[in-house]
Amino acid sequence: MVSLRAVDEMVRVEVESTPLVDRITDAVYQRILEESREVLAQYRTDGGAEIPIKGHLVTARGRARD
Repeated sequence: MVSLRAVDEMVRVEVESTPLVDRITDAVYQRILEESREVLAQYRTDGGAEIPIKGHLVTARGRARD
């Protein structure tokens, strides 16, 4: 579970941390924010939002050389 001050905070982090932010217009960004508020409304709390996000961390090491 990720605790945020608002759904908008999650959207901003997700959009602005990728090249997407440079490829969309301000109008499209606003539509993403508005639609995200609707879709994620069920996760709003009195203090912001509690959004269930899962992540996977994958690591690798090279083979040991003989």
